[in-house]
Amino acid sequence: MNLPGQYRLLNLISGWVVFVLAAFVYLLTLEPTASFWDCGEYIACAWGLESGHPPGAPFFLLMGRVFGLLSFGNVNNVAVMVNAMSGLASAATVMFLFWTITHFAKKIVVRYDQKFSQSRMVLIMLAGMCGSLTYAFTDSFWFSAVEGEVYALSSLFTAVVFWAMLKWEEQADHVSSDRWIVLIAALIGMSIGVHLLNLLTIPALVMIWYFRKNHRVTWKGISGALVVGVLLLGLVQDVLIPGIVKLAGKAELLFVNDFGMSFNSGIIAFFIGVILILLGGILFSIVKKHRVVNVVFLSLTVLLLGYSSFLVIVIRANAGTPINENNPSNPVSLLSYLNREQYGDWPLFYGPQFNTPADAEQPWIDGTPVYVKDEKSGRYIISDDRKGSETNYDERGCVLFPRMHSASHESAYKNWVDIKGETTVFTYADGKSTTVNIPTFSENMQFFVTYQVGWMYLRYFMWNFAGRQNDFEGYGGDAEGNWQSGLSFIDDNRIGDHKVLPPLLKANKANNKYWFLPLLLGIAGIFYHIKHGKRDALITALLFLFTGMAIVFYLNQTPWQPRERDYAYVGSFYAFAIWIGLGVLNIYEWRNKIKRTLALGLAVLFSGLVPFIVLIQNWDDHDRSGRTVAQDLAVAMLNSCEKNGILFTYADNDTFPLWYAQEVLGVRKDVRIICLSLFRSDWYIDQAKRKQYDADPLPISMNSWQYREGTRDWLTIDVSEDTMLLENVVEFFSTDDFQYQYETVSGDTVNYLPTRYVKLAADNDSGSIQWTIPGNYILKDQMIILDILAHNKWKRPIHFAVNMPMSCYGGLGEYLQLEGLTYRLVPTANKREDADLVERPQVNLEKSYDLIMRQFQWGGLNDPRVYADETVQRMFSDPYRYSCAITAHALAESGMNEQASAVIRKCSQNIPATQILPDDYWISMTDAAWLCGDYKLGNQLANEAFDHAIACIRWYTTLPNISGDYLSKKEEIQMLYGLAEMYGQATLTTKWKPQMDALGIPVAE
Repeated sequence: MNLPGQYRLLNLISGWVVFVLAAFVYLLTLEPTASFWDCGEYIACAWGLESGHPPGAPFFLLMGRVFGLLSFGNVNNVAVMVNAMSGLASAATVMFLFWTITHFAKKIVVRYDQKFSQSRMVLIMLAGMCGSLTYAFTDSFWFSAVEGEVYALSSLFTAVVFWAMLKWEEQADHVSSDRWIVLIAALIGMSIGVHLLNLLTIPALVMIWYFRKNHRVTWKGISGALVVGVLLLGLVQDVLIPGIVKLAGKAELLFVNDFGMSFNSGIIAFFIGVILILLGGILFSIVKKHRVVNVVFLSLTVLLLGYSSFLVIVIRANAGTPINENNPSNPVSLLSYLNREQYGDWPLFYGPQFNTPADAEQPWIDGTPVYVKDEKSGRYIISDDRKGSETNYDERGCVLFPRMHSASHESAYKNWVDIKGETTVFTYADGKSTTVNIPTFSENMQFFVTYQVGWMYLRYFMWNFAGRQNDFEGYGGDAEGNWQSGLSFIDDNRIGDHKVLPPLLKANKANNKYWFLPLLLGIAGIFYHIKHGKRDALITALLFLFTGMAIVFYLNQTPWQPRERDYAYVGSFYAFAIWIGLGVLNIYEWRNKIKRTLALGLAVLFSGLVPFIVLIQNWDDHDRSGRTVAQDLAVAMLNSCEKNGILFTYADNDTFPLWYAQEVLGVRKDVRIICLSLFRSDWYIDQAKRKQYDADPLPISMNSWQYREGTRDWLTIDVSEDTMLLENVVEFFSTDDFQYQYETVSGDTVNYLPTRYVKLAADNDSGSIQWTIPGNYILKDQMIILDILAHNKWKRPIHFAVNMPMSCYGGLGEYLQLEGLTYRLVPTANKREDADLVERPQVNLEKSYDLIMRQFQWGGLNDPRVYADETVQRMFSDPYRYSCAITAHALAESGMNEQASAVIRKCSQNIPATQILPDDYWISMTDAAWLCGDYKLGNQLANEAFDHAIACIRWYTTLPNISGDYLSKKEEIQMLYGLAEMYGQATLTTKWKPQMDALGIPVAE
């Protein structure tokens, strides 16, 4: 076999070796059940082919369904099979990255080393393996590879599309090369049904085409190709994807509302027209033998075929599946679904600031009307005309490049930028005026550079190629979520002295150090690429920038993000990994300065050392095997509910695992789950009025038109001191009689609550419960809860998840009883003098004790090898530790000391401080241990908390940007005060007080 043949075979085999190695690691470290965030929802929706949150991921769901079926009827294996799909997709991504690196490396080696020897083939393979395996084990990419989320499959599409364009480049002189263009179009179409990240490769693809088709390259041509690439990206994302659905919706409205035809007639007519146009174009190109037209129409056809996976969303929405978010059952509602309208919009190039007032003459503008199906009339009717629904901002307060745009984040912006602003006077129609300091363009740029680029991109970049401090979510402080290198002379001046790092933080599995090796190798690869392949370096740079900085620009993120967002930039890290691989060639180039064998040895060393270091450092915080936290939490919460109960939850992380438990595992399908963050949507209230699984419809009296979007979105509360029956209150705010409404300044008539003081007949009509509705208004979710309470009449048990904000309980705290991981509404008030829903609620002792001691599963956290990341710690401590602490305290107060001690031991052994750090609930368990007389256990817990807190504060004092105000707010300081208050001066004098005095922490004598 000649050398080119040997190379092709070696390249093919080596790529598959990389796939096997990566797949082996991913399958070993898979999470065996659903994870937190969107994973539970995605796995449930894949198993039942249901409609998840916008904009949907139908192709992912179809693939997930296929992999789920490989569980062969064992529902306990469905999640692990969907997770395995992510693992295999990620391994395939790494394989295509390998082939991408070897493609670039071969072009350089063959061009500059005329002798294409076996040693050079091996060098190319080493470059490919180094770059691809380093990327395989990076923090952000590995995270997505072991859970059932869209990002792994999306990365695969990105990798294959980029690789396919390189294959086209190799064969561009042959007619058969057109097949690669058609394949790329098909892949892009399918990828839309997973995630839009793939579209960001388009500018790089256009640049590959330009360089291949033009031997004489000019800066003007490069600029033109870049403009074409950006325009093509915008055409696909902003015109084609929503445009097809928008036109289908207009056709549907035309045929149904104007022509009087049946539902779906417009959709059918539209798609018949699209098919005829595509077929006509293809036939025309064949008859006229027009190659370009043929490629265009074939590409458009396969792209739309791939995009057609969204028909699954519409079909299943019409089937009324249990999970049917936004009910995208027709093109009209599908357009809103695809545009993610429920998440709002934000300015990019030009727009308002966080303090820009509305225009004085026209403060409001009309939005897009909302259409819904009306089965009675056989037409689509407007449920909300959206007149005056959008703010029209004063132009004088709008700027170019508005980065600080969110009114709810004003204080957060000021934490990042010292905003002086430009003083602007706004005068209103009534002659009054107000003065506002509008942030300037330079201040917006400062926020963009420091927060959006520095904190929300470069920090993640350094996580992956330098090292990571810990897995705590970072908000800009020195102690949480920073990058590190492992070199103390660099790190200590940034994030504190690591020699005094608290033992529990030093043991944090995400405390990873790569000593800059991947970063330096990548930088070496950049210089090597520019030196030996400027065109390919520019192509890689475009991929790097459009999957990195372009996303930073587009997202325009605000501070206080609910989670770290590094997963959004894995495409950019993918591009940098190409340069890591080429860095190996740069090392070998040192042969001109050192001995050839030494240069080759260093290349071999670095090609193995860098991925090995990243693998070893990241293994323990990416190994999710044995972790069942989300599933165990969901099952425990469902089992905390009484039969046929109604369970109110708050948001994604406490709801999606419950959906997974019911839909996939079949656990407690008699319980009706209601997510309050969705309960403000009319479509979700509609679904709540229908039977789901074994759970009956909710007793909601209001008709759908009474809570449609734009109707009763919020109700103000009257100042009346009267106490009214809840049934009468509900009747009052649900009526359309003008005498029970009031007129707003704009002339609209709206409903309101006649009083905040309400009562509800108790069970069996023996008296009543009375409570006060807090606040000055209620939103739609609380309005519907009042309707349910009024008409349930205690027939079905009502539960609230314990880990919700206080506002979600609607003032009912006095009548909520702790039962496991839920509060159950009961007709008897908490009679404790120190009654408090959080600190001292009512407790069903028998049930809670039985749940904790005999039914709860603990997520595998009693095994030190199981990794508890920041989300696990936050989601499991509250409610698990909370429930155990409150139950133990109540047991001790009731004289059941042995049971109280048993509960504390059960919790502290299964959720040790080495897994979830001591917190307020740990202190509460300590207090309960002392109260029940188990002083040995109490001292053990107290000492663990004290030692950790003191160690943390000692470390905090070494942080460069620490302040007394910041330090006083730290949880560890509060723990010390709590311990001091509990245990008095005797304990403080003997052990704790001297250490607290040494650190300057005041303790009252």
